[in-house]
Parts: sequence; C-alpha cells; structure tokens
Amino acid sequence: MAKYKFNAIYTRIVTAASAVESGLYCSAKYEPVPEQFPALYVEEVSSVRTPGAITLDYTDEQHRVVHEVQVWSNLLDGAKAQSDAIMDAVETAYNAMYFRLTMKDPMPTTDRSIYRLVARFTKQIAGGDTLPEGD
Repeated sequence: MAKYKFNAIYTRIVTAASAVESGLYCSAKYEPVPEQFPALYVEEVSSVRTPGAITLDYTDEQHRVVHEVQVWSNLLDGAKAQSDAIMDAVETAYNAMYFRLTMKDPMPTTDRSIYRLVARFTKQIAGGDTLPEGD
C-alpha cells in the first residue's frame, strides 16, 4: 500500500485553499461553528478495505478513503462566491492527487448568516500509489 499520510494531504489542501483566501482559518477537527471566518475543515471520514480489490494471498492492501471538506463564510454579500472559490482550489488540489469529487452541496446552519458548503472526495489507494509523504 502507498505510504498514505493524511497530514501530508491536509497540508496540500490547506496550502491550495490559503492561496485563494489569505486569512483562511483551517482545521482538521470539526467545529459546529468555526472560531473565525472564512473557515476550512478537512477530515478523513472513511477508510475501508475494498473486498473486490483484495488478492487471494492478501498482498495488495487496497482501500478506499473518503475525505470531507467544509467551507464556511459569513460575508454579508458574496459568501457563496467566496466559498465556491475556496472549494474550487480544494477540488483542483484533490484532483492533482487523483481524488474525485463525489458530493458537493450547500448545507444549512443554525445561523442563517453563515454559508456552509460541504464536499466529499474519494480515492482508491493501492500499492503503487504516489500520494504525498510526510508527517
């Protein structure tokens, strides 16, 4: 299996998103309401072995990972545009690592002045994969 490191992927995503929005608050820990805005949340929500991809001798340890990304904005005018720009940068960074967007929807919040965009990215990881390595 590839030397899969969530932190290395998280760093790439945060770097790409921060290039679009310099004051972006980033976290890998879910917060019902972020400490500041705009905000980015990235977390691995699933990592499972895929039965159809296992060899008879179990030497190829493939698994499917799913990352969830949430972008929050509280701009009075332009919250959706700001969130879309950040999410576009996130999607481009994930695409470069061969993750695929499997869901992207605005989600309601308890505070109607906050716009929240949620996306999920999925990838099948196997032995010859070339994911970023790091801490």
